[in-house]
Amino acid sequence: MDSSTIEVEPAPPPAPPATPAPGPATSRLLAIDVTRGLALLGIFSVNIQLFAEPFGTYMQPGPESSDPLTVLCYYFVKIFCEGKFYPLFSMLFGMGLALQMHSVIGRGGNFYAVYVRRLAWLFFMGLTHALLLWYGDILFVYSIAGVVLMLCVRIDPRTLLSLGVGLALFGAVLQSGFGALGAAGQQVGNPPASSPAAIADTSATGETNGAAATSGEPSPDMDAAPATPFARWVQAFRDGKIGPPNSPIWMETETEAYRHGPWSQTFYFRALSWVMFLLVCLLGIGWHVLGMFFIGAALLRMGLFTTAGEKWLPRLFFLGLVVGLPGAAVSPFLIGWAGMHAWSAALTVFLLMVCGPLVSLMYLTGIALLVRRGIARSVTNVLANVGRMALTNYLMQTVIATFVFYHWGLGQFASWSRPERCALVLGVYAVQCVISVLWMRHFRFGPMEWLWRTVTYWRAQPMQATQRL
Repeated sequence: MDSSTIEVEPAPPPAPPATPAPGPATSRLLAIDVTRGLALLGIFSVNIQLFAEPFGTYMQPGPESSDPLTVLCYYFVKIFCEGKFYPLFSMLFGMGLALQMHSVIGRGGNFYAVYVRRLAWLFFMGLTHALLLWYGDILFVYSIAGVVLMLCVRIDPRTLLSLGVGLALFGAVLQSGFGALGAAGQQVGNPPASSPAAIADTSATGETNGAAATSGEPSPDMDAAPATPFARWVQAFRDGKIGPPNSPIWMETETEAYRHGPWSQTFYFRALSWVMFLLVCLLGIGWHVLGMFFIGAALLRMGLFTTAGEKWLPRLFFLGLVVGLPGAAVSPFLIGWAGMHAWSAALTVFLLMVCGPLVSLMYLTGIALLVRRGIARSVTNVLANVGRMALTNYLMQTVIATFVFYHWGLGQFASWSRPERCALVLGVYAVQCVISVLWMRHFRFGPMEWLWRTVTYWRAQPMQATQRL
């Protein structure tokens, strides 16, 4: 996530300063800030499932009950959010890197030295975020993929775009194969708690066979088992009694750890889930993210947001609307229609990873058109302020969500319904909108943005809105 301020730099002065520094806030690309602000809402809508429930429930191929509001929340997030906002953030990251390259070089600085510091701090933040707070962190992955983009960003933009598309497709194929293998594995033996067979005939109560596994209390047959949840997980693994993350023992022990603690138990499960997340990135999503980096940098360098490139905005919006959105709408229903098969799982993942970025482009270009035409200025101004504090707001979402659901706060893990979780997302985001607007009236950067920029430029940045370098 490139959560820094995005700027369009003026022509360099005749005698540029020796020390690179961020450009004036008045030259900001408003459309990118607005897009980033909206993307924070979309990504939180997806992440809340991983904050509030065991990792295995994310593998469930349908809503957990037939309650209309639950069904609506499930499919709204699946169609409009899941697989759309991490590609959008990734494209924005690529755009931010390309802009900063022009900024630093135009000011007479060493771009690579500046950006290595930037990525090193992102690496540190991501590692800390993942291990101390939440395993679903994306900053760590961005810091690794950012090194590749940094080395390639000067490539001809059309070549960069072609490479990006190729990497994205490569990631989609890899991830589809991974999904097919997972589906084939689930068909061996009894169906897991999240399979269509396991959730059949539960519409009256909304409960699945895995409901007992998420109660957070030890099962009666575990009286002689080790006392701590992670020790029971390890024993079950050694005995061959534990399956994928949606198996009952895994979900039960994970729920107990996050709901009741102590911190060491949550750390073990968090580290385990993080390693699995990194493996998934290596086998597909990471390549997809890198492709989105390349595509974003290429589109920016090809002048998408300039007057000359304005003609492409409605074309890309239309492409996302007529191709991306229908494909994204179909993908959540495929397994329900065809059943859990290797081919249906692979096709579901492939559709999501191809059509998702097209929907991301629809969001990006749609917002750019609104901004250019001055439509809904009050709304876009609020979103722009949220986007200018994107890193701060992203980390704030983690702190709030883990406080609500983890043992060190309210201990509500695996206790809230899907509509309740969606209401929490909207409430937190509304508060962040208010805080962001008030903060940016007085300061140039958000707190974490200021820290990141200070490390990047190797000097303390002026914080007050009236201060100048």
